[in-house]
Amino acid sequence: MMFSIRCRCGVSQDISLHFRTKGCSKFSVKLFAGVTGENVQKTDERSIEDLPGPHSDLQGIALAKKFFLNGLKILSFQQKINEADAGKIVLKAQLRNVEQFGPIFRTKFMGLRAVDFVKISNPVDVSTVLRSEGRIPIRPDSPVMEYYRKKTNKPAGIIFDNGLSWYKHRKCINERMLQPRSVADYEPAFNKIVTEFVARLERLRGSHGLENEIPSLEEELFKWSFESVSLMLFDERFGALEDQIHPEVKEFISAVNNFLQSTAHIDVQPLWLHKIFQTKMYKQFAESYDKFYEFTDKAIKRKLMKFANQGELSQPPQGQIQNIEFLKYLVLASDLTHEDLLATYVDVYFAGVDTTATSVLWCLYELAKNPDKQLNLYQEISSVLKPGELVTNATLSKLPYLKACIKEVLRLYSIFFLARVTEQDLLLSGYKIPSGTHVMILNHAMSLSEQYFEDPLSFTPERWLRESKNPSESGRNINAFASLPFGFGTRMCIGRRVTELEQYLLLTRLIQNYQLLDATGETVEKTTHGLVIIPDRPIKVQFLKRKESSL
Repeated sequence: MMFSIRCRCGVSQDISLHFRTKGCSKFSVKLFAGVTGENVQKTDERSIEDLPGPHSDLQGIALAKKFFLNGLKILSFQQKINEADAGKIVLKAQLRNVEQFGPIFRTKFMGLRAVDFVKISNPVDVSTVLRSEGRIPIRPDSPVMEYYRKKTNKPAGIIFDNGLSWYKHRKCINERMLQPRSVADYEPAFNKIVTEFVARLERLRGSHGLENEIPSLEEELFKWSFESVSLMLFDERFGALEDQIHPEVKEFISAVNNFLQSTAHIDVQPLWLHKIFQTKMYKQFAESYDKFYEFTDKAIKRKLMKFANQGELSQPPQGQIQNIEFLKYLVLASDLTHEDLLATYVDVYFAGVDTTATSVLWCLYELAKNPDKQLNLYQEISSVLKPGELVTNATLSKLPYLKACIKEVLRLYSIFFLARVTEQDLLLSGYKIPSGTHVMILNHAMSLSEQYFEDPLSFTPERWLRESKNPSESGRNINAFASLPFGFGTRMCIGRRVTELEQYLLLTRLIQNYQLLDATGETVEKTTHGLVIIPDRPIKVQFLKRKESSL
């Protein structure tokens, strides 16, 4: 038997061992010992067929066989999935598979047909995939979403669409949602909403016999986020922060909760199950999505009618189109149809409301659990702003610890995964991955890996500061591809700039006025709704008013 050892020394030390037997068969073992995730040059390329991984394809065939032999058992199995916390199951499965199979492995996704997925959690491989993308990256569609849209004849928007159709949607809204100068214009209006929201929290604080707590904190944050996104989309208020909410708004909020609950289940079940049986969770999913469209369609038509009645749909003076309302801008500056506008608006609501609210909720939880970090944040804010002074675009640049807190929360509770379809042959960790392969970037596992983050389960905002006390892990040294809460490149999250501004404004105001206390001492576990990682139970935080509060 012949063998060779090849290693590269430096910050990391990855070792590959190649073995050849008398029969000329060969196999390789790679030891990952470093912290940078660097690839070692391979003497032999391996194919996608050589990748390790769970035999989910065989499990899918077995499931189909059981269905045909005994449909009632399958329905019973499906009911058990509905009753289980499917989000926890898939989160733990991701971490378990990475631990068992390493930073690259293969699975099969069982829909109506088996689809190979190469799953990666090495920042170098992630960089290779994302940097190889063309002008119009391809994102695999959700089989259930695709089935629903075809059945209801609804277009895909900026989240699920691909090709030139996606590019048409995306190009026209990039200028208004990703350009810092455009997003900065929303600061005064967003600050006004924050003022109303904090006043509402003060009214609710301590009610229902809860000392200094906010009843249904998660729901209140959702209302704040909904009101902010709606203001951007329609340039008007929807009254979500009032004591008496309009029935349509209340129905929309309920639909979002039902939709997110259903997606956690239907995404882990084969599509054919929903097509044949129209399962309870699929019905809940479809009814919720119908209400999304109905609510948004009414709001768009109402706004367009107002524009038409006031004669406001004519082209503005040269150079002034960037200053007009968001919806009017999309109508005048693009060739989007009404159906295109509707799909885009639904996707912005879908992507922006729940994720923003959930990130702030996790941040409040971590700050309450870590009073030393909360004190650091309060001291930074107090050194920049006087009591009662509103944070602005100008003063945000002086609050690096605030931004680090948000960034650390987005690492700990990052989106579950990113997905792409490769557009060319790629070499990932020594495996040749052909063009057209579905690749899943395991963002959750990568963000929690001690290979890329020191003490990865701890809430340590300092790791993101450029001048960290720990030089080995400062913002300068962390691999940019080790945590991608907003994605990367031309398909990065369209609402990134907006959601960051919303979070900065609200978190600053809350810390200015309240000391956050952990109300229960419980450790909240993670689960997931779709791509968003959420708490598995209500988060209990006490809001103790500070002496310096302006409330």
